[in-house]
Amino acid sequence: MRKLSILFTILASVPLLFISNSPAYYLPDNLDNALASVTPDDPHIIDSNVRQNRYVPDEIIVKYKKNVSGVIQAELSAGRNVSDLALTNSLDKLHKKYRLRKSKALFENFRQNRQRAKGLLVKDKTLLSKKERRILRRLKRAPKGATVPDLDRIYKLEVELEKGQSLVDVVAEYNNDPDVEYAELNYIVSINLTPNDPLYFIQWPLNNTGQMYPHSWRYKIPPGIPDSDIDAPEAWSIETGSDEVIVAVLDTGVDYNHRDLSSNIWLNEIELNGSAGVDDDGNGF
Repeated sequence: MRKLSILFTILASVPLLFISNSPAYYLPDNLDNALASVTPDDPHIIDSNVRQNRYVPDEIIVKYKKNVSGVIQAELSAGRNVSDLALTNSLDKLHKKYRLRKSKALFENFRQNRQRAKGLLVKDKTLLSKKERRILRRLKRAPKGATVPDLDRIYKLEVELEKGQSLVDVVAEYNNDPDVEYAELNYIVSINLTPNDPLYFIQWPLNNTGQMYPHSWRYKIPPGIPDSDIDAPEAWSIETGSDEVIVAVLDTGVDYNHRDLSSNIWLNEIELNGSAGVDDDGNGF
């Protein structure tokens, strides 16, 4: 039974095609009034503002300005060692002061990859691979006129600090350099698979911790039975969905414009962008 519940939870995470013939009902979009009367005291609820500032002790992330980035690429292409790079007087002093050991572009071959991606827009659609089709879908999601940041100017620097030197001070000095767009610590982060839904903590079918369940926005007694749920967090640790899998749900109705569903409803892109009245995908409809 547990394996089945995990399977159903995984399926609930992938794009959905609803076949329905009557309206569906959801909690109202404006939940401010309802939430104002809810005071979650579940110990599993963590303040989203709390952040553990963990970072790599000898690395910083730096985005150079355009003039410096071009010099770095030319110098490294010429086979120069990182410690021998001649950039600007101020940057050279910082590199020497904090004993720069390694410098690596975080997005190698960024411009070449972007040019290849642009080529997909004019490539014969019948010749696209599965990966190329996925890339093309993502390209089409970008707003018109969107500015693409120069990701090729972002570098990871490995330094060797001496006694008394602080990595926080290193970041501050690089941020003050006129040839640096920004500098920051190389934070260590982990993925939180728990939804940011403000009502997640009361959705006991997903994860029952024995929490109180509100009835008409007043907590109903007795509390829930721990683990009497579908093991949603356990399922999310295995799989959180894929845009390559489509699930059809025979339901009594769905509001496909609802904020929780609109970005997950499947669209037949071939027919959507095809010719009117023509069965472009060859499925008989």
